[in-house]
Amino acid sequence: MERLLALVTMLALAGCGDSDEVQEMKRIRDENLARYATISKSSAVDDGCLIGNKVDRKELALNSAYEIRNAPNGEKKYNPVASEALKRPYYYQIDTSTTVEQKCADGDWTLVKITSPTWLADREGWAPNIVFRNIERSSDGARIYVDTDLYWDEHSSPYKRSIVAKINEISRETRCREIQPDTIAMSPTRSLPGRPVFFVTCGTGAGAFNVWFEPN
Repeated sequence: MERLLALVTMLALAGCGDSDEVQEMKRIRDENLARYATISKSSAVDDGCLIGNKVDRKELALNSAYEIRNAPNGEKKYNPVASEALKRPYYYQIDTSTTVEQKCADGDWTLVKITSPTWLADREGWAPNIVFRNIERSSDGARIYVDTDLYWDEHSSPYKRSIVAKINEISRETRCREIQPDTIAMSPTRSLPGRPVFFVTCGTGAGAFNVWFEPN
């Protein structure tokens, strides 16, 4: 852009002369003006999408884990903090415990920003559309969870169907509207033989709290 402004200034000083030098400067000026106009128009349409096109900012859930990329089919986004701690290369990842917001789209790829958990809310990257799915909500706006949204272990897996129903009940009927789906676990202190008690964490930070429940 600075070069273009300099050319325009020089042409203004040169007046209306038709020398070869002036004609060449006019040609370069016109080419740069056309290129700049195209870039400006493209930026206005994309509204911040350096790659692809702007899309509705819809929240999405994940079908599976995926290491996000710098661009469609691009390199994985390197996580320097985790790599230093683990002493091996580590990359930013989204998984079924993550909720994301779509920002831009390019063919079979979508640029997303993490919305939950909130401590990862500044992370964004590209992933193929196949790893995403829509989030269903009840009539009052509460999220409807499915089994792929939740974390399962050897204690919770036998009660999967009942726990999914309980989690949706907690989301719908309590003040817990931000369930941390990877925190479901059996309570070692409240469980009895043949009568397990589970808990899930609601919210984040200082306002987080646990809700205990029996799957049956």
